[in-house]
Amino acid sequence: MGQRRRRRLARAQRRLALGLRAGGRRVARALLQPGQPAAARTRAPAPAVPQPAADDRQERDRPGIRPRRAVHPRLRDPRARPRPPARADAATGLHRGAGAAAGRTFAEKRSPALCVVVAVAVAVAVTASAAPPLRPPTNITAKSGDRQVTLTWSAAGSGRKVGGYRVYRANADGSWPATPLATTARTTTTYVDSGLTNGTSYSYRVTTLDNSTPSNESAPSTTASATPQATAASPCGTTSTPPSTYDHVVWVVMENHSYSAPYESQLAGQCGSASRMFAETHPSLPNYIAMTSGSPQGITDDNAPASHPLNVPSIFSLTSGGWRSLEESMPSNCLLTNSGQYAVRHNPAAYYTNIRTECGSLDIPLGTTPDLSARFTFVTPNLCNDTHDCSVQTGDTWLKGFLPKVFSSAQYHGGRTAVFLTWDEDDSSMSNQIPAIVVAPSVPAGVAPTTAFNHYSMLRSTEEMLGLSPLLGAAATATSMRSAFNL
Repeated sequence: MGQRRRRRLARAQRRLALGLRAGGRRVARALLQPGQPAAARTRAPAPAVPQPAADDRQERDRPGIRPRRAVHPRLRDPRARPRPPARADAATGLHRGAGAAAGRTFAEKRSPALCVVVAVAVAVAVTASAAPPLRPPTNITAKSGDRQVTLTWSAAGSGRKVGGYRVYRANADGSWPATPLATTARTTTTYVDSGLTNGTSYSYRVTTLDNSTPSNESAPSTTASATPQATAASPCGTTSTPPSTYDHVVWVVMENHSYSAPYESQLAGQCGSASRMFAETHPSLPNYIAMTSGSPQGITDDNAPASHPLNVPSIFSLTSGGWRSLEESMPSNCLLTNSGQYAVRHNPAAYYTNIRTECGSLDIPLGTTPDLSARFTFVTPNLCNDTHDCSVQTGDTWLKGFLPKVFSSAQYHGGRTAVFLTWDEDDSSMSNQIPAIVVAPSVPAGVAPTTAFNHYSMLRSTEEMLGLSPLLGAAATATSMRSAFNL
């Protein structure tokens, strides 16, 4: 191959290299050009390759001289700067590069896989936002039993298919565990938590689950609490034979209403009730004096002991110191005046001057645990709990808390104690007919004799049961309640 031919071949190779580099730049610009259709990009004319100057051709054609490579003017320009990297426009999502200075934008080329991922994510987000909320159960209640708590609740309409429920029980420190106590089926809206400790309070919440996999869980419901208690045996009907005499008789006297509340009605059904029991008169004080002495003693008002000093026999005096009066909210022993929720007119022992010395030690404030050791015990709730100033429900709640203490006492379990629950007078709407509930181990459950009784009948029965004499005042001619209630 001649020298001239070799020079021609070298020039052709250099031109080919320059053309390839220029073509690559055209392709890159075509990919990055803003909004230009593909056809326009492919038809874009290639930039002209700069021709070497005359002196360059002369030097190139001279033998033994190595020709200089032709360089694009842009690459030789010292002021040229590299294109800045493309960046995304926050508002449009388009990428901006060097052409941004000239107001041009261009879209980054996206792969099909990326587009699919984005589409799926958007679809999931739209579906999630459109789904109705999953609501917790409503009307949750907790009912205590013997070493167990029964929960019930109502399903909350959420528009989503319910898959079940989760029951949570609070920890001993009041915190809530992450793990549920139990999970129930969607058709089960009750749960019994058993094996608990009686006397300990337990709190519960319930959540709703949907039917997805894994299940979504609602926020917790409101909290319901209950304290398991041992089921009390009925205080009545445990024996068919009454004792000939009793060791203890307890009176509890309420105010001015009939029993229409749950606990009082329950107790009447478990034991006995006098369906025709009557008070003697109005207002309160004459009835308290009549039931304890056999006569109102001429009293027609509710004045304090200073207005009515009574030196007459009473059931208190007949016991020769074997009595006790438990007065709720009385600030000090044998207080002879009203004070706060204590009303002296409901404390008959304070009116008898012949037991005034005993009154100082035996007429005492009612404590948390009643002292039932005396042969005869008179119990007076305060003005609220005896329903004088508060509702029947308030009095019923008080009795529900107090009487079980009496029934669980050593005296009552001895089998020789009876309890009379009665009222001093009616509210002037029932011809002074009042309730009376009789409780003793030998009283048949549910007995309700229709014989007419009154406070004097209760006084006579108590004297007979304790073996006291003589029968005081009108008690001597009153009908005894012993046979009617198997006392």
